[in-house]
Amino acid sequence: MSEVKNTKNQAAQAEDILREPSGEQKESGTGGKKEDCDRNIRYRGNVYQETLGQLSVPLKDDITVMWKDGKAREQEVPMPGFGKWRDPADFIIRHTYDIWDDKGMGKIYDHYKHNALVHTSDGVTYGRDQVIANSVMKLAGYPDIKDYIDDVIWASDGNGGFHTSMRWTWIGHNTGHTIYGPPTGRKVVVWGVANCYVKGDRVVEEWVVYNEISLIRQLGYNPMKVLEATANKGGSAKADTGTWGEIERLNGEFAPDKFGDNNGRYSDIEYFIRKSYHEIYNRRMFNQFKDNYAPDYRYHGPSDRELVGRGDFLQDQLNLFQAFPNLAMQVEDVYYLYDEKRDEYRCATRWNIIGTHEGFGIYGPATGAHVVISGISQHIIKDGMFREEWSIYDEFALMRKLAQKRMAMKDNTDGAGNDDGLKA
Repeated sequence: MSEVKNTKNQAAQAEDILREPSGEQKESGTGGKKEDCDRNIRYRGNVYQETLGQLSVPLKDDITVMWKDGKAREQEVPMPGFGKWRDPADFIIRHTYDIWDDKGMGKIYDHYKHNALVHTSDGVTYGRDQVIANSVMKLAGYPDIKDYIDDVIWASDGNGGFHTSMRWTWIGHNTGHTIYGPPTGRKVVVWGVANCYVKGDRVVEEWVVYNEISLIRQLGYNPMKVLEATANKGGSAKADTGTWGEIERLNGEFAPDKFGDNNGRYSDIEYFIRKSYHEIYNRRMFNQFKDNYAPDYRYHGPSDRELVGRGDFLQDQLNLFQAFPNLAMQVEDVYYLYDEKRDEYRCATRWNIIGTHEGFGIYGPATGAHVVISGISQHIIKDGMFREEWSIYDEFALMRKLAQKRMAMKDNTDGAGNDDGLKA
């Protein structure tokens, strides 16, 4: 995805542009140049969101807090084919309200493309009818569900589409059946992140990750017992052939490549994120935690992890390396918004970790299972350092994968014990 660097100069330039009279009020001799410049600043870059009408909710505003009617239309972001929406955040927040808080499940027909792809820890579902079916099942389990939007980060793809990253918290009471069992009556508070690619007023593709272990605990279940009950049921949308290729992190017997100089390929912020991830996770340069993370770093992670300080965060990440010694990091997507008032960047990064469970640690004895851990992180970057992070991957799905491998190993062992074989 092509990006341009976000700077205060761009914000000021955009503000100056927006203060100019509209094209209809200007003389015809300069209208075309102004329109081109306006499109370049507002449409291609991730610029000062207040100037461009960005609907940002980093302070956990209620989803029902919407745009006020009559807001100056010049503060909208050009969105060809998007109809009434003021900007990508407006589109995401309003359609989330329509579907969940207002219980208008049929609105999915309006907001999702007919062949939309949705990526979850269980695999990929195809088509908006499946989106509706899954949503109705969730609503049946928690009929009083209410969604709160904690933040929406977005960026244009420069070709009429937008990438969005919505961090949300939903609250509800379990008064209906769920995949875990009959109603418990318990109140649950669950957070997660949904990244979307939106084009032509429709969600084309979506990646959803949420805190499943936390949900199971809040329902009153023991996650380990649920794991035992579900590990042998299958039903995953992900195909597993039982074979896999080499994890390409090393260059044969040589060290992993350095990330290299930027040379204009990325904006400064995207380069900082991609290089940090590569140096830490692929080159094992753990000293980068000290260089790139603030001493009072705050981390909000899966399974209700709440960490303070880069030392605790380093230990948490080392646990992954201990369990998956050959792990490799692949960064799939990066975009961000500059927050003028706080002088900081709000960033969204979608990533995959590939590894083999060859070590011991928090996930138990080694199983040899090959895993792909898909996650989404939202960061606050200020003064050249990571300051805070909300990072989520489905740890329950990971544990289920390892449990399935253990069951397969046990079955193979039992089978070998019952095999008479050839006797000498």
